[in-house]
Formats: sequence, structure tokens, C-alpha cells
Amino acid sequence: NGRYAGRRLSLEASELVALRAGLLTSAVRYFRPHVLLADKHPVGVDEELLPALRLLQRQGGRAALGLRDVLDDPDRAVDEWRRTGLSGRVAEFHDLILVYGSRDMLDPIAPGLLPPGTEGRVRFCGYVVSRASPSRSAPLDLPRDHGRPLVLASVGGGEDGLPVLDAFVEASRGAAWQGAIVAGPQMETARWAELEARAAQANVLAYRSVHQVQRWFPHANALVCMGGYNSLLEAVSSGTPTICVPRTQPRAEQLIRARAFAASGLLQVVEPESLTGRRLALAVAKALSTPRPVVAERARAALDLGGSRRAAVHLLDLATKAPTASGHPLEVAAR
Repeated sequence: NGRYAGRRLSLEASELVALRAGLLTSAVRYFRPHVLLADKHPVGVDEELLPALRLLQRQGGRAALGLRDVLDDPDRAVDEWRRTGLSGRVAEFHDLILVYGSRDMLDPIAPGLLPPGTEGRVRFCGYVVSRASPSRSAPLDLPRDHGRPLVLASVGGGEDGLPVLDAFVEASRGAAWQGAIVAGPQMETARWAELEARAAQANVLAYRSVHQVQRWFPHANALVCMGGYNSLLEAVSSGTPTICVPRTQPRAEQLIRARAFAASGLLQVVEPESLTGRRLALAVAKALSTPRPVVAERARAALDLGGSRRAAVHLLDLATKAPTASGHPLEVAAR
């Protein structure tokens, strides 16, 4: 809903922001970074990063902003950035804007998002994935498929993924595949207990949380997931036939990304308004008939996956423009 609170710390929102702002500012004061990279929020939640950015400027450091391929509905994003003053803050503090995506796929920099004169700071890096290629050996903790195709359903943190997993459990009841669900650590305990019981009745393997669940993606015959950046990139880059049920609130980010990927033949989309067990079962059956090499080839053709290297090169280049504590520029050899 646009409001943030501590998950475990029993602090007022203002106290939590002050605590985080103090930690960030202390890091800049004592670490004296050449470059600070802000992720998605140009000045942090409730401007918690603002004091650190001001100190960074006084110390001669540079700041960069990293953005995903989608922010939100373009008109809504432009309105929010203008209304909250984020456009001006980017112009004031960020020397570089890295977009973790490709302009020919999706462009988060809608007309009017940035002030005039700042467009030259934008660098499209390509998409970022955590590995160059999937591991060929199956992880030791991978669920057993019992001789049937293994279909995995994973919903990230799990806070709002219950409808997806409920529909998947229903779709997997008596199916020709072995279903497995990963609920995520943020799902409420009571809801998890109910889901686990329903999964057992449907002969679906159930896991509350799995460390780096993306390790399983290359070894599943199909995947059902939401539309988060990391989940979709890890899935399609490993050639996993994927069905995406994107989140549509409070932002349209996942829906826009899922539709764009579907238009390139990278996955199927089942939108939440039409989600049922039967609809999901039909989508899974179609995914299981799609050869993994076909998905992998489409991903190679549609997506530039060199984002991590290009982003690093841009950041190193920015670092050479920032003086060190001795007042001399930093010399960096990037290759």
C-alpha cells in the first residue's frame, strides 16, 4: 500500500526511518565510497537516503540509480515522481541511471519522468541474472518427481502468493505431474498450515521456504510463479517453461513485464482475475509440451543478458571520476 514498516523491530515508522538514515549516513561518512548505488528508490524509503547523498556530494563521491525494466504504469510513475519531487532529486544527486533491461523490450524512462537535460545519464545495461548458465547437476534438495514431470510453484516471499498456490494445488490434484509448492517465509503461519494440509490431501509436496529456490528452476519441467524481475529472468534464461500469475496491486510492474515477455513467446500469462485451478492446469499441460531448448533459444533471441557486466563497467567508470581521500582520481582497469 506504499507504506513501509519494520517486520520485526517494534519501532514507530519515524524512528525506523531515522535509524536507517543514520546507518546509511554513517556508512558514507566512514567508508567514504567513490560511488553509491541506490536501488529503485532514488532517495530511499521516506527519503532515508537523502542525508547520506548530501554527505556523499560534500565528500566528492558520485551516486548512481539502478532501475528495473518497469517501474509501474508509465503515466502513474511520471505522476508519482513529479508529485513527490523524485525527478528533481535524481537530477540533483544521481550522475548515472542504470536500467537493468533493454529498451527494445521495455523502457521505464517514460516521457516526463526525468527533468530535461538528464536523459544523457541513462544507460541500458541489459538484463541481470545471477549466473551465466544453469548448473547441469540437480541440487541435492530438489524434490523427487516420482517418475512424473516435476512442476514447481514458487511465489517469492509469499506474503500475497496464497491464491496462486491454492489454484496450483487444485490444478495438481490427480494430475499427471508431480506438483511441488514453495510458500515463502513471509506467508502467515496460520495460512501456511492450512495450505500445507490442502497440499498433502492433493499429494503435492509443500515447502515453507527454500534457500535460493531458483536453483531448482533448471531442473523442473515447468514453473508457476509471480512476475517478479528475478523470478522471471532466472526461469526463462534457464529455459524453464513458465506460467506467470503476476501481481497487479499496488503497482502494475509485474503485469506489464509478464505481458511483454509473453508477447516474445517466453512464457504464458494467467492474470489474477481469471485464475482458477482448471485454467492453471491447462496452462501447465501446455508448458509441459514445450521443449526446454525452445524456451532457451527464445530467451537468447529476445533478451540481452549481459546486464551485470555492463552495469559493473559503468560503475567503475563513474568511480574514476570521483576523487579519493587524497584528492586524486581513482585509477581502475575494467575488462
